[in-house]
Amino acid sequence: DGSTWPAWPKIESIDADVVFERQGLTVTARSATLFNTRVLNAVARVADFRGDALLTVRGATSGPAPG
Repeated sequence: DGSTWPAWPKIESIDADVVFERQGLTVTARSATLFNTRVLNAVARVADFRGDALLTVRGATSGPAPG
């Protein structure tokens, strides 16, 4: 279904750039769909995959939130 962890939702219709830099990853999405909700101007980042990697995600949504 596109997810890498059973509880993670599937991201659909994504328009994004993916950049691997040093030990990290940055995904800059202009738009996407998550839980039938439009996601705009989102950035997902893992600064360093070594050790306990932390995923941070920031962005805006438009539409109803899943309940």
